[in-house]
Amino acid sequence: MNERVERPGRDAAVGGYYVYAIVSGKHIAEARLFTVEDATLACVTFSDIGAVIRAAGCDARLTLPYDALRHARIIQALMREDTLLPVRFGTILPNEQAVRALLAERYLSFKRNLARVMNRVELGLCVLCHREREWSDGQPETSGATAGPPPGTRYLRERAFEYAAVERLKRQVTAQAEAIQRRLLPLAVEGQYNVLTDPDLMVNAQYLVERSLVELFRSEVRQLQADQPEQHFFCSGPWAPYNFIDHELLTRGL
Repeated sequence: MNERVERPGRDAAVGGYYVYAIVSGKHIAEARLFTVEDATLACVTFSDIGAVIRAAGCDARLTLPYDALRHARIIQALMREDTLLPVRFGTILPNEQAVRALLAERYLSFKRNLARVMNRVELGLCVLCHREREWSDGQPETSGATAGPPPGTRYLRERAFEYAAVERLKRQVTAQAEAIQRRLLPLAVEGQYNVLTDPDLMVNAQYLVERSLVELFRSEVRQLQADQPEQHFFCSGPWAPYNFIDHELLTRGL
């Protein structure tokens, strides 16, 4: 296997390399210096995969939120041109040899994850519905002219009502979420969702979608909104596939 690197600065050896993503494709083929969001980047390669890096410099301290937002913007810019595995914010390796060693050590895992997300992006979906009235309907009365039950009994009744309301909401939201999944999953490679019992946020979902089907997926979300005007559908992305990769591969403690 052959390795090569374009070095983005003499101070890389002092401050190490900041790692943004594991890639294959365009940036591997070119393996040159390039600029994204005013950062000079390069690609350390091992066989047919690589790590997009920049020289961290002598001062590798990171500031929030500026550097975190810059990290996210660079990931978004890279993913518009390449399939990638995003690396967690703040990952710095000491030198080129350490980057190359990482690629060699985890080569098969990186290849498996890259194949999973090849030419695919992540789309997010939030479904909101105001449920304040539904939560309050049927709540036991706690006031009136006649004397009510003792405080202990009243407390237990209120807790039983709250538990029943949560369970009723879970069943209703689960049925609605499953109906949404039946509409959207045929347009995705993979999907996952969380059913929530928050009075407003009903479903939080992520989908892995072929780049060529992104607009069709968005169109189906718009149709869902038209069919269910009492709910509010928010589709976000495309994003790098954060929720569809093995996260232990890409932690800050690389």
